[in-house]
Parts: sequence; structure tokens; C-alpha cells
Amino acid sequence: MAMVAATMVALLFVSLAMFFGLWWLIEEETADPPVMDRAEAERRAIEQGGRGTKDGSPDERPNDERDDDDVGWD
Repeated sequence: MAMVAATMVALLFVSLAMFFGLWWLIEEETADPPVMDRAEAERRAIEQGGRGTKDGSPDERPNDERDDDDVGWD
């Protein structure tokens, strides 16, 4: 019985350590976000492979809607 209790306590500590470690990593990642205006953000997004172009608008995308009438969900 003592071995089971010790295992449970060890698992509790490991899970808490993982939780707080992940929380700390996320806090560090989002602690100092870059501040920029919309034009700068759009320029950076395009440079990093964004979907839009400088001349096009984000509404110019292919029609990817499907007709699910034959599925039977009504």
C-alpha cells in the first residue's frame, strides 16, 4: 500500500512540475510581444508567407464551400 501511495505522490509532483513548466514557457514566449501598426503587421505576414498579396484583398479566396445536402443531416 505504501508503494502505491508513493507512486501517486510522485505522479502528482511530476504532473504539477510539467504543468508549471509549460505555464512558465508560455509566459516567457508571450511576455514581450512586438508592437506594430497594421501596415507593418501585414507586411511581415506577407514576408513570412501569408495568404494575401499586396494588391489583393483577403476576401479573394477560392470557393471552398461544399454542398452537404446528400449527407442526410437535416
